[in-house]
Amino acid sequence: MTEQYRPRILVVDDDPVNVHLLEAQLVNEYDVLTAFSGGEALKLLDEEKADLIVLDVMMPGIDGYETCRRIKSSKEACFVPVVIVTALSSRDDILESIRAGADDFLTKPIDRVELLTRAKNLIKSKDLHERLLAESERARKYLEVAGSMIVALDPKGNIVLTNAKCCEELEYSEDELIGSNWFDTVILPEDREKMLEVFNRILNGDLDSVEYFENCIFTKNGEKKLLSWQNSYMRDPSGKITTVLSSGLDITRHRSAEKKIQASEEKFRTLFENSVDAVIILSSDGAILEVNNAACNMLGYSREEFLGLSKNDLVAPEYRDSCMENTASVMEKGHDMFETLFVKKDGSRLPVEMSVKIIDYNGNPAMLSNGRDISERRKAEEAISKYTEDLSKANEALKSLDRMKNEFISNLSHELKTPLISIKGYNELVHDEVLGPLNEKQKNAMKNVLDKYDHLSFLLDSLIYMSIVKSGNVNYRFDPVRIEDSLRRVAEYFSFKAGEKQIVLTTSFEKGLPLMKGDVEYLPYLFRSLMDNAIKFSPQGGTVEIMAFRDDAHVHAVIKDSGIGIPKEEFTNIFKRFYQIDGSMARRYGGSGLGLYVSKMIAEAHGGEIWIESEEGSGTIVHVRFPCYYP
Repeated sequence: MTEQYRPRILVVDDDPVNVHLLEAQLVNEYDVLTAFSGGEALKLLDEEKADLIVLDVMMPGIDGYETCRRIKSSKEACFVPVVIVTALSSRDDILESIRAGADDFLTKPIDRVELLTRAKNLIKSKDLHERLLAESERARKYLEVAGSMIVALDPKGNIVLTNAKCCEELEYSEDELIGSNWFDTVILPEDREKMLEVFNRILNGDLDSVEYFENCIFTKNGEKKLLSWQNSYMRDPSGKITTVLSSGLDITRHRSAEKKIQASEEKFRTLFENSVDAVIILSSDGAILEVNNAACNMLGYSREEFLGLSKNDLVAPEYRDSCMENTASVMEKGHDMFETLFVKKDGSRLPVEMSVKIIDYNGNPAMLSNGRDISERRKAEEAISKYTEDLSKANEALKSLDRMKNEFISNLSHELKTPLISIKGYNELVHDEVLGPLNEKQKNAMKNVLDKYDHLSFLLDSLIYMSIVKSGNVNYRFDPVRIEDSLRRVAEYFSFKAGEKQIVLTTSFEKGLPLMKGDVEYLPYLFRSLMDNAIKFSPQGGTVEIMAFRDDAHVHAVIKDSGIGIPKEEFTNIFKRFYQIDGSMARRYGGSGLGLYVSKMIAEAHGGEIWIESEEGSGTIVHVRFPCYYP
């Protein structure tokens, strides 16, 4: 019987007594690895796998913070949870642990129940993450083995999924296709209106008439191709169609062969005998008049045996009624394409895609049937169905994990916000000497505490806002406001901080600015974030200018500083969540990387836009523009 796997926890501390104590607390439920320095721990992780690391801070040589940074920068160990353990418990220690990448923080002496509870939760989260990665990789492999082109479109026609076969046929890389609009990228201009109509019918659930469809596309290099598609769709839990899924085959050469058959009897015979598809010519009553070698090989009959059969001998009994309907459709329209099930000579069954056209054969109407073995396509469709099911399960798991994360951030932020308000109040009483006089050093210390409170409060506000947005519960109240009022309040709020750095802070507002629709709670938050950056990154004795003016049908606010500037190559990333321009930025200037991200979300929620002009070493200009409001 296979022994059940026990998670492994690496305990790192330079004090053997502490190591043995933690080992005793954990050994009943976990296998424990030990190391007595940061260097020893890093070397051990190169050789051994750990599911959790309990890491002391105060160690000679490489301290716990640096050890944690190196672990989190390692490709092999970056997802292993790290719990920082220290005898200290100041806010700076906690923030340093977070900057180092720690997943949790414990203060000595360690409570055994708390240690076991956090270890269990962190290891459970790590296991869930690993399982999700494995499921995603397996689903991706199912997609890539498909022999047909696979493409998935969102309701706007944008490509959200494609496979290697599709990229090969269209001559694009996956990165070029994902996110692009299918109709703008590959559909011929003259066919776009028709194809959009087909697409909208699928989105409306009318799949019967367009489940199988043909259309022309052009590749990246301008080559025109004709494709045969089988269409389907996916619904969300509410029943709404969210994705159109199509499996396609390039039938360009097949159609070209048919045109050549029509043009010349000699060419017809050449193509007929050498066609890779099974070609069968039938009379109007279903008798087989001619057959090529591919058909004989596909169904296992000799040519002489074949010519003694009729279509009813080839078609499986349960498909004969639909075969009669397809024949009637061919006679009415002159051509048609459908799928059926053939019975081979040995009794086995073969799914076949048939393309049938009415031709003149020896002076009489006949049906020219081109048959293609679609066994592999059926297997691919089954693989797609399995992939879709696996993807749906993985997606639900990811959504659940995302909800847990948002709830955790929201609850934690609110729990921290309540005591912080009391902390600020008491610190202000002390700083303002309400509770007694302070000497200069004490007063400076209290001022630093209040500054750190502002930074932490701003970070918690950002986390709470992000949590509300992710949950879909954000409620904006848009009232007529003057943008200059919000800018003045922000300027007054930062005037003291600017004075400390001897920064010249100026404001300039055009007279008679029109109103805008804004939320009085969130709009000042946007400008506060931008002003905080301007003050923070400006040098001693620098300048910060705040301006507002009319810009056509918009009110336009500008915050300009003389700070360090932003490199051009960073412009595409600066509005991303938790993004810092370089790895040392948070340590040097402070900040979470949330300010510009949250500012952009608030600006867009107001129907506005935000952008930046900057050069490295030459300061930064932030533009925010909102539509005017006229009562």
